[in-house]
Amino acid sequence: MPVRVPLKSKAVLALIAGYAAACDSTVNLDYQPRYFDQLLASGMCRAPESTDYGQVDLSLQILSYTRDGTVSLLPDDAVNLSGVPRQVSDILRASDFTFSLSSDCDQSIEAAVFQACAEPSEQPGDQTGISLLAQDLRYETPGGPTRTSDDRLVVLLLDNSGSLKGQPDPLSPVDKAKASDPRDERITFLKNLVRLPYIDSDTYFSLVWFDQRQPHITPEFATPTRNRDVMVCPAGSDGATCQADKEMDGLSKLERGETGATPLADALDQTYKIVINGDKTKDLNPVVVLFTDGVESGDSSGSGKTVTEVTQSYANHTYGGEKTPVPVIVVHLQPTVASGFPRGRDQALYELACATGGEYIFIERADEFTTSDTLEPLVANRLSGAWKLRVSSTDTIGIDPGAYLLSSDLSLTLSAKTVTTPLKRNKDQAADDTRLWFVK
Repeated sequence: MPVRVPLKSKAVLALIAGYAAACDSTVNLDYQPRYFDQLLASGMCRAPESTDYGQVDLSLQILSYTRDGTVSLLPDDAVNLSGVPRQVSDILRASDFTFSLSSDCDQSIEAAVFQACAEPSEQPGDQTGISLLAQDLRYETPGGPTRTSDDRLVVLLLDNSGSLKGQPDPLSPVDKAKASDPRDERITFLKNLVRLPYIDSDTYFSLVWFDQRQPHITPEFATPTRNRDVMVCPAGSDGATCQADKEMDGLSKLERGETGATPLADALDQTYKIVINGDKTKDLNPVVVLFTDGVESGDSSGSGKTVTEVTQSYANHTYGGEKTPVPVIVVHLQPTVASGFPRGRDQALYELACATGGEYIFIERADEFTTSDTLEPLVANRLSGAWKLRVSSTDTIGIDPGAYLLSSDLSLTLSAKTVTTPLKRNKDQAADDTRLWFVK
């Protein structure tokens, strides 16, 4: 059975392999090599040096099915190549990725010229042909290469406002038609996520939630622990020895307890100052998983902060004198029509993800948390990092400013096997939309 090697262990193996490489290029490779089974694209961001989306970075997970779950192929993993184990970094190139017009694209778009189509997200159907060419490939880890051996801190930063159960105003009755997550399916998803067996043992978890007018940063739940239930533990105990008492389980505590408005910006700000940059936690390598169903009408805390302002703290985070941005994986659940709140993708949340080297994952309906077979491996493996495919396009320069959805079929050929992921809206399932969103 393939074994998920923690990043700290991987750094040691890589060092040993470096001394032996001259003798045998397969020394210290996993001699039960994985197979390449699935490709997921979690998002697209403008390349930092590009002002017009002439170059973009696609964030990808290259996945392999194992007994422990669906795990990402990392650069120093091995795959079968004609029956011989080869290191992924030795054989995988940008040229192994190709694009082709999706069935989502207008059939009048010339396939010989264009490999994708983009349409204004507020005007579906008005499509423009886009050419895409893969140029470069790299694997990015949180905190960069200098922090791969550091213990990881995963901060679950969770919106627990009343809109999730259909009561944005504490004085009004609950209306299930207005609830974005009436069955707390996000909680089920997160419980499954943190308990996955292949998440590295050197990972600490911290839980912060926000509702009413404040974030809740408590010693019981926000103090980093290896405990997979994010629960209270007796003093001095190891996470594995804690009893699964529901009253002490941080995630269970949030079920059916939603109330008030959404102090999102203040929650991000206080989490950065207290949890990420605190004296006792700043040596951990942080990643934030932010869940929200959106901000009703600005931050409700009265702090005066905006998401855009707080983004800079995460993007400009430093450790040991080096700039090491804190990736924010944004999981944005769309409110219901009946709620009256803004629907669709959110530019400030998208920019928060892109500026920090994170992800913006848009969820149209809460049942995706429990029915999707791609959401869990996408988020779980993203905690370790992501493959970034640099893609060029001269056609994006000419399109007007605004928000766009991009459709294409992205294929990867690895170890004589080709897998294609369709970046499109599934017409048969209203909530299955894998198109890439970007704002020019």
